[in-house]
Amino acid sequence: MPVVYNYLEHHSKGGRVIAVATDSSLVDVLCKALAEYGHETIGCATAQEALATIQKKSFDVMLVDPLLPEMADLEMLKDIQAIDPLILAILMASNGSSGTGADHCQDARVFGCLAGPFQAEKHLSFVNHAVELSRLRRQNAELSQSLRAHELSRQLLVPQDCDAVLNKLADAMVSGFDVDELSIMVLSENRQDLRVTVVRGADRDHLIGCQMPVTQGIAGWVARNKKAITLHGEVNGLAFAPIRRRSDIRCSVLIPILKSADLFGVLNINAVQRRPFTHREIKTMDILVSAAQSALGARGVDH
Repeated sequence: MPVVYNYLEHHSKGGRVIAVATDSSLVDVLCKALAEYGHETIGCATAQEALATIQKKSFDVMLVDPLLPEMADLEMLKDIQAIDPLILAILMASNGSSGTGADHCQDARVFGCLAGPFQAEKHLSFVNHAVELSRLRRQNAELSQSLRAHELSRQLLVPQDCDAVLNKLADAMVSGFDVDELSIMVLSENRQDLRVTVVRGADRDHLIGCQMPVTQGIAGWVARNKKAITLHGEVNGLAFAPIRRRSDIRCSVLIPILKSADLFGVLNINAVQRRPFTHREIKTMDILVSAAQSALGARGVDH
């Protein structure tokens, strides 16, 4: 179980740092010191524990013991940065470390090393610098994503038929947010069912044409209430239940697609391999859906 420290939860300059080492005393000292500087910190004892934690939330910096078995060929960094490429990795090389840590410090995936016994003033200054740099990189990435969304929104407004609008919306979501799975369900003429019209993702073509009652499932709830919803992990104990339960989905975003204030369909996006979507990403998704809605309404597109 990861150990969480957040002594100054509302500190304006605080970042998110995860420390991974088999030496629990080192992790405890690091986490407490970082928390006192205003950082939200989590300590993990194994690479698997760290990987599971990073899949659930984003971090600015990762402090990692280079002597972990999974660090022999930097496989751990490869797996973690595949989930979040913007996290900065710092190696913690203790007095007893061999040359492996120093060798790894030359790798492009490693931001730097903390050598020797832990020294709060010296090492925390370096971590603070890494946090600021990581945040700057993330802000730049978000700005680029927003600019990309703006351009895609303009493309959605080009005159086109219904299928073209929906497919372009799907492509924009996949390219802009690294979406694992996507489906767009359109309301039937009798307004009793949602029919899957567009899909993206591996082995999902068989879903085209499938129908589900608007009275059932999460998509049905979104359709009836015309409200977007974001879900994390397996859905349990809610006012609505999924038609088919899946434990492999880390995050789902469902957004109603309206045409002149009336329901047209529902967009469903799933994160399976990637980390959950951020609040800013979801807001940008909503902007793209709004552009698609404008295109559908402006062209008088029918189902």
